[in-house]
Amino acid sequence: HGELGELLRENGFKPTERVLLKIFEQICDAMIFLVDNGIVHGDLACRNVLVFQSNFNDPNENLVKLTDFGLTRASTIYSVVDSPSMSSMTIIPIRYIAPEILRNPIRSNYTEKSDIYSMGVLMWEACSYGQLPYSSIHDDMEIHKRKLNDERLPQPSQCSHHLWSIINECWQQDPQKRPTFKNLKES
Repeated sequence: HGELGELLRENGFKPTERVLLKIFEQICDAMIFLVDNGIVHGDLACRNVLVFQSNFNDPNENLVKLTDFGLTRASTIYSVVDSPSMSSMTIIPIRYIAPEILRNPIRSNYTEKSDIYSMGVLMWEACSYGQLPYSSIHDDMEIHKRKLNDERLPQPSQCSHHLWSIINECWQQDPQKRPTFKNLKES
């Protein structure tokens, strides 16, 4: 059915919170697999979640899969090889990325905990029915500043207090205070 963000924005897919929780659980399962294999995704966002089955009311009638590993980091199955064709420019998804990456976008700052931060933004985006995070701000440096000052996105109207507290745990400034994907799935 396409990617989750587009389905939420343009196709009138307005899932219940129970359905969203099932979708988040499936994304957590994918991320647990990546973490167990030493892989950091680096670009979690609704645009990188493909929807194979959707039902806005029945959680068990939804199937999503994680995609786009273009920014994948830190796996033992990949090797970094310098190449003359590689650019020194670092491209980061600023609206989704963890503050520690904004402070210093070196490879070693990408961890499971930076993916957890992005997962919180993905959950916010899904609860906002595909709204772009910080959509009213067009200056990347302003977003950068707000994130470093721990100015968080507002609670979506379709997000319970329980889910909102889980999302906020993902956005802790100190990466060590964020849950793991296994903890997140349990929550």
